[in-house]
Amino acid sequence: MLEQKDLEMISEIVDKVVGNKIEPLDKRMKSMKTKIDAVENRIGAVETKIDAVENRIGVIETKIDAVENRIGVVETKIDAVENRIGVVETKADSLDYSVRDIKLTLENETIKQIKIVAEGHQILNRKLDKALEANNEREILKLRLAHLENEIRQVKDRLAIV
Repeated sequence: MLEQKDLEMISEIVDKVVGNKIEPLDKRMKSMKTKIDAVENRIGAVETKIDAVENRIGVIETKIDAVENRIGVVETKIDAVENRIGVVETKADSLDYSVRDIKLTLENETIKQIKIVAEGHQILNRKLDKALEANNEREILKLRLAHLENEIRQVKDRLAIV
């Protein structure tokens, strides 16, 4: 068996051999731990940034949903306007048909009736002219008669004086 001294010597040798090798390993481990801590800090910062980006994406998604809703409302309103335009176009076509019908009526019936009335008016004007002509002759005759009666009175008055 080994004596105490031998054991101590072996222990010292092992301490020197292992101690020399453990110290650099220990330093390396501490250095690696520092680097791992730095990496963990960086990962923590990246995670924070990712959370911020996710929040922003959430806000953007909310805004996109709102825009999509607005677009839906606008599309609905556009559909309503298109329907109204269709109704207006239908009414315009109906009015166009009515206007053509009125034009045809004017051309075919009203203008003919106006011509008939105009002919009747011309006939009445001719009759009026004849009646006025006869009336004018009567007036002239009345004036002559009044003149002749006046002359006869004058002749009577002269004969009565003589």
